[in-house]
Amino acid sequence: MTQRDPVCGMEIEPQSAFAKREHMGQTFYFCSQSCVDQFDVDPHRYVMTSATTGFNPQATLTRIELPVSGLPLKEHSTHLESTLRAVNGVDEVKVNATANRLEVQYDAQKVDVSKLVSAVKSIGFQVGGTKIKI
Repeated sequence: MTQRDPVCGMEIEPQSAFAKREHMGQTFYFCSQSCVDQFDVDPHRYVMTSATTGFNPQATLTRIELPVSGLPLKEHSTHLESTLRAVNGVDEVKVNATANRLEVQYDAQKVDVSKLVSAVKSIGFQVGGTKIKI
């Protein structure tokens, strides 16, 4: 089963990963030294918390990854990023056009996932879907 490099988003096989790290009970796999170095600077940034409750007593921000579809992501990524950054409580937005994924870091005490999804949908994108590997 493939794992996603938390820094660049690349899908990699754990057994062929360049490196791995353990942090807060999670195992992270990396494709390159560059990704390891970025992770080591601030590993807490890459810890996934509960998207349902947004609670992690050691984190002030919650990070969620959302699959998006509906519009060409590459052409509309700037609009999507600015729309989400305008939502009170959103700290950081990263768009991965290749993987059709959106990563949002937010303050769960100010905004919840439903508001993030509503903002994404307000400009024509859909959130969710399935991933099929053939």
